[in-house]
Amino acid sequence: MMMRSVPSIQVCGLSDDAIRYAVGVDSFQALNLALAGISSAIKTNASVLAALHKDFSLTWEGCPWELSLPVCISSHDLSQQGRLEHFLQHDFWKKSPVVDA
Repeated sequence: MMMRSVPSIQVCGLSDDAIRYAVGVDSFQALNLALAGISSAIKTNASVLAALHKDFSLTWEGCPWELSLPVCISSHDLSQQGRLEHFLQHDFWKKSPVVDA
């Protein structure tokens, strides 16, 4: 008998607080799908709010919100690995640190 894992997902504070579910064949797949669902929900809601409010921006700890969520890549896909390394070396780590006032 196969057990499915079904975590619930809710992103509060944006334009849509709906509860969604990530169904996976096991806990690991469900977790990955939940994280992808969270990212998708934030991206969609942020786009809606940005269209309505020209000064809208969404950050976490002073950085773009996308950096607050983990990204899964296949270690067997060399092109993805190369893009990740380039991002970390040239975009992420080269930014000046955020200093609290």
